[in-house]
Amino acid sequence: MMMVMMMMMMMMMMMTMMVVVVVAVVVVVVVVVVVVVVATNDHSPGPAGTHSDTMIDKVIDNSMSECASY
Repeated sequence: MMMVMMMMMMMMMMMTMMVVVVVAVVVVVVVVVVVVVVATNDHSPGPAGTHSDTMIDKVIDNSMSECASY
């Protein structure tokens, strides 16, 4: 009986880990898509320089420089 309980616990742990990983991946993908969409929409409308230095651009610049450093 104890073995069955242990197996059930292990299965539950594996399932929760899988769910956590999937949720994390989905959140990352959604954030990246939103950042890209907002950044592309920021630059296209209006005269140049109005949305030049928004928060999202700072974040993108930081991530780009970090990627370049590696």
